Amino acid sequence: MKTSLEIPDDLYRQAEARAARERREINDLVSDGLRLVLGAGKWEASRTSALAALEKVRRHPPYPPGRVQIMIEEANRLRKESWE
Repeated sequence: MKTSLEIPDDLYRQAEARAARERREINDLVSDGLRLVLGAGKWEASRTSALAALEKVRRHPPYPPGRVQIMIEEANRLRKESWE
């Protein structure tokens, strides 16, 4: 489908540069961005599930302590990221 969009100049320049670096069309870059935004709800649900599972493992570790520590560090890293 063809459409027209108003995009701030600085954002368009960044998109244009990125598309050029990746040897892609801006249309493809915009489509990928929309897919990410529209799928964000699913991603957030997955992230929430992953964090809950890691927290459960932290409380009741079924793994050797060294493995649990790695999982705890990963959970902490995920909490610190903005995921935006």
